[in-house]
Amino acid sequence: CFTVSGEAASGLPYNIIFDNCRASQSGLDGLDIEDGSIVYVRNCYFATCGNDQTYYNPATSYGATFRLLAAIAISNDCNNIRISDCYFTGCYYGITYGASPLVTIERCKMTGSTKQDITTGLSESPNGLIIRDCELLTASQPCTLILESAKRKETSLISGCRLASLQYI
Repeated sequence: CFTVSGEAASGLPYNIIFDNCRASQSGLDGLDIEDGSIVYVRNCYFATCGNDQTYYNPATSYGATFRLLAAIAISNDCNNIRISDCYFTGCYYGITYGASPLVTIERCKMTGSTKQDITTGLSESPNGLIIRDCELLTASQPCTLILESAKRKETSLISGCRLASLQYI
């Protein structure tokens, strides 16, 4: 549906705002944040992202853990991503993330994810992951958070959240 991307020669796109957007019925992610700095996603609605196989089933080509089967997929090459006041329902994954610094997810509600509400889609977690005042209500699978902050001397914070389940790796 939407993407934030750039090339090294032209620099990273920055100060991008997605406000009151709707992404639904996509075979892959609703929003792909590949390369970007200072990206705000607010008051958005995501439904069945990564779950619509009307024309194509990417899981058969890439596997069931493919990180782009999400409402929002954040790569390793971003920084300062803030997702707030968004609603996610029936997506394959709610949010997948990589090692990008400063990822904040706040006041979001996720329900009915096929796999997990929030999970790492790449090998490491962000520097300074903050999940605050969210409702992560998919009970069938836990949210998986890979917290390697101690290695990088960064702080990760989960506060004020209502969780159906949680798993740390």
